[in-house]
Amino acid sequence: MSEFVSLIHGARRLYLLTPNRSWMGEFAEYLQQNGVTRVSTFEWSGAFIRGLQLRDAPRYAEELLREYRLAQAAGGTLSIVAKSLGALIAERAIVMLAREIRIRLFLRVGVPDLRTTIPISGVSRIVNVTSDCDRLYRYGLLIVPRYLDDTAVASREPITEIRLPRLSHAGLTRCTHLSGASQEETTYSLYRRLLSNA
Repeated sequence: MSEFVSLIHGARRLYLLTPNRSWMGEFAEYLQQNGVTRVSTFEWSGAFIRGLQLRDAPRYAEELLREYRLAQAAGGTLSIVAKSLGALIAERAIVMLAREIRIRLFLRVGVPDLRTTIPISGVSRIVNVTSDCDRLYRYGLLIVPRYLDDTAVASREPITEIRLPRLSHAGLTRCTHLSGASQEETTYSLYRRLLSNA
């Protein structure tokens, strides 16, 4: 079966004008070398509040719909890998397309969100990967809850939580060796395995 994956980056850092997008190219290359049919990357403003409320979520919804139709035409599936606050842009986009698409896996990396379920439909599985050493995760928990809209749809999808030891926020999207794992196990191989097993 053909696998299509859409990548979306997180918000920009307060002291930078642009968000960190470099990981998307590296991870896209890794996925394609490891059997994924097509990987698309979505770039948004990185301005979290504006992104949610104005144009970035609707733009991403348009992109997801295009990618989903390509995946369907190829007899395949579509999954999303979202970094940090980009996952909230993706969540809004999925809600906008609730009756039009089906997401195989919504993989959320470093998302500061303590919810155990999300009010969306059209997603087969949701996994949140975080780390105990991610300082931005802890700071994000002070800000993000006020922007979460838990009334979007009646159905709720459960979130599987995976907590990795000793990784920074940036370390979650680098090809980092996982502490306590086999020599070959990295963040990228873990994400690839999750995408394969969705």
